[in-house]
Amino acid sequence: MRQEFNGHGASRGSALGRARVRLPHVLEVLEEHIPAKAVEAEVARLHAAIATVRNEMFALRERLHGALVHEVGEFLDLHSLLLDDPELLSGLDELIRTGRYSADYALRLQRDRIASVFQAMDDAYFRSRVDDIDQVIGRVHAALHRHDNGISGVAGEILVTDNVAPAELAQLQAQGVMAIVTTSGSILSHSAILARSLHLPYVVGAPRA
Repeated sequence: MRQEFNGHGASRGSALGRARVRLPHVLEVLEEHIPAKAVEAEVARLHAAIATVRNEMFALRERLHGALVHEVGEFLDLHSLLLDDPELLSGLDELIRTGRYSADYALRLQRDRIASVFQAMDDAYFRSRVDDIDQVIGRVHAALHRHDNGISGVAGEILVTDNVAPAELAQLQAQGVMAIVTTSGSILSHSAILARSLHLPYVVGAPRA
């Protein structure tokens, strides 16, 4: 049976292949409080996860070659800056110390706070920066639980997912992924910009997919 899904073309091209669905990694975290005696340990756990992500980004940058040094490195640098943002870090610490929230729930609250600021902006480009916030927060959340945050692809496949980080695109293309369809995202996102540079067909905003 033939099915059609509407979306927005973020990078031109056509592709034919088997669809691989990656389930969303949105933070669905329930409110959780911790005892006072566990606060400093929870802050330390969060800082360790952030350091892990920072080291992973540095290691990935070191492995880049040729044109990807500029293309992907630019986005890795931006995400590293977000990780070092004093507002993000101090806000997380305050939520844990004052609200006695778990690190997971503090991440969700701080993500929602920052995202609301960007989403209220008139400029579509700045609104699309929410994708970067989600990707960075998602990496930290994965590090908290020692999940593998990477993604593997199979040659000839079309990836269908909620969102894709810029650094993943080069890896996916190298593995032979033919195209990407995301349920969210923007044609102005960093991932869309990089997909156009890589000539990788990329469709965003296809929620029914």
